[in-house]
Amino acid sequence: MAQHRTRTPQKVRKTMQAGHTTPQLRRLHAGPRVGERGFTFTARAWLLLATLLYTLSQCEQNIGATAHPLENPKANWSECQKESGNLYLGALDLYNATRTFHSFSADFTMEIPRVSCHHHCDPRTLRKDPDICLRQVHHVLHWYHNAFQLENVFSSFEARLIHGIKHSLHRLEVSLGAATKQKIEALDIPPVQNWEISYFAQHVAQNLLTFSSLVARIFHPGNPANHSEQ
Repeated sequence: MAQHRTRTPQKVRKTMQAGHTTPQLRRLHAGPRVGERGFTFTARAWLLLATLLYTLSQCEQNIGATAHPLENPKANWSECQKESGNLYLGALDLYNATRTFHSFSADFTMEIPRVSCHHHCDPRTLRKDPDICLRQVHHVLHWYHNAFQLENVFSSFEARLIHGIKHSLHRLEVSLGAATKQKIEALDIPPVQNWEISYFAQHVAQNLLTFSSLVARIFHPGNPANHSEQ
């Protein structure tokens, strides 16, 4: 069967060869158009519009995420359980290393923040509303974190021991800082004079051992929200 070929009229063919097009041919070469009453869009315009709408929707989502952050973020209890145990072991080693130091001097005084009964770190309150306790734990962790930045105090101790304590303090502070949504300002610790170094280190070691023991008891059982009340 002979194939049927559509012949282009001679007048149109000559017009195309001359580089001129009729309005109908210009619309054909411009691509598909959609619209009515004079409002027309090419396929490229539709693609541009879809991209713009998608970008606007993403911006709206980002603004919403900024305006409405996650409510009541939770502490990473498994991380806290692990690092609180490591902190206690490090504090115990540090305390044993300072036992040979001289006894306290009457001229040396220093107040260290601590966790007390009114911070409600008992199991029942931790199960229902742990915020007060965790905020105070975070505050005390921050103080010890700054104290261990005093290189002249702890430079004589085993580097591996001090590094391990710093690491545990940092990991606990990061986890609890996110959970309590609490940003603590820098705590200024006065410079330690040479004659104070041994007293300062011994005082920090004793208090850190007590504090780390309490923190380990808080986090060792895991998330109290998962425990039934007894």
